[in-house]
Amino acid sequence: MIKHISYYKDGNRHIVKPNSKGKFSIVVGAGQYGKPEWVELTAKEFVEHPLIRDFDPTLTLEDGNKLRVYHAGNSNIPIVHPSLVMDKFDKQSRDQRKSALERKLEKLKKENDKKEGRKQVITQPMAPIAPPYPGKKVKVSSTPPQKKDDSDDPFGPILDAWFGVDDADDPNDGLYEDDYQYGYDDDGDW
Repeated sequence: MIKHISYYKDGNRHIVKPNSKGKFSIVVGAGQYGKPEWVELTAKEFVEHPLIRDFDPTLTLEDGNKLRVYHAGNSNIPIVHPSLVMDKFDKQSRDQRKSALERKLEKLKKENDKKEGRKQVITQPMAPIAPPYPGKKVKVSSTPPQKKDDSDDPFGPILDAWFGVDDADDPNDGLYEDDYQYGYDDDGDW
């Protein structure tokens, strides 16, 4: 589809070919120890990069056709047809990278399965830890247990010994020890 992308800079037309991943490399500056720092970009990212976009990027297709990316070299006016070609090229490259990665992962998985430590071993079935009791059958209720009366509580006598017996006639449940009516004056109103 795209054979290479060229751009015109410093009086020369520079040609950049895609690598095996379908990406285009560009030097973006000096890296560690003064070595050039390279960046791999997709076709669309490459022609939109600030170091390329203003230098009349042109696509050269496999059939020999040349397509200018921007109208008259003006980076504010992209042309539709080259944009579609770049999108299709990037999609095909992405799919090829993905399928290559899937093939590589499948190969690694097969290699790991072949190793001795990765053999799949089927264990013997285990007997139940607690076998069911063969004797008396237990009846299971579908409702929660119900209290028959108030004396049915097994901890009631212990709680009564600790906290005392509840007086049913006390309306305040023992909160007020004195006879003073809080919130009322001597006349009985607020």
